[in-house]
Amino acid sequence: PFPRSALVYLEQRLVPHGNSASTQIFASQLSGRLQGDRYPIDLANGNAVALYIAAELRRALALAQAQRFEEALSILPAIERDANERGYPYMRALIHSTRGYIHHRRNSYVDALAEYARAQPTYERFSDDESLASLYRSTTSIYRDVGQYDLSFREALRARRHLSGAADI
Repeated sequence: PFPRSALVYLEQRLVPHGNSASTQIFASQLSGRLQGDRYPIDLANGNAVALYIAAELRRALALAQAQRFEEALSILPAIERDANERGYPYMRALIHSTRGYIHHRRNSYVDALAEYARAQPTYERFSDDESLASLYRSTTSIYRDVGQYDLSFREALRARRHLSGAADI
């Protein structure tokens, strides 16, 4: 029920240990949960593009956490193009969320809200409560930071609605 956590587990725990039968089964189940998105299967099969997308997205996040925002943002167009060409809808949503996070960290709130809005329909389509709760937590923070307390409260209520379905790790 938690595609983001399952994808992280696949990327960071299973794939590095090789292409085992259990990795294939896990990837297949996750792909089914994501309505046929091939990214988990391609990743488990060692597809170079899928591995590149995963590595570059992690690199962009690391750069953002080091406050190297422009560098982090410069990575995303190439992997977004690859995700579009390969038909990886869930990865496209993750890229939009990552771009939103980077804009949020650099206080570019309008850009952050726009990117979060691009990710939201995909998370809703896949019933990804964990990612929706995170997204609404972020928009709550943005609206609070700009003094829009009514909107912040509305977003907090949305986040709360999705928390019951989110994993507590």
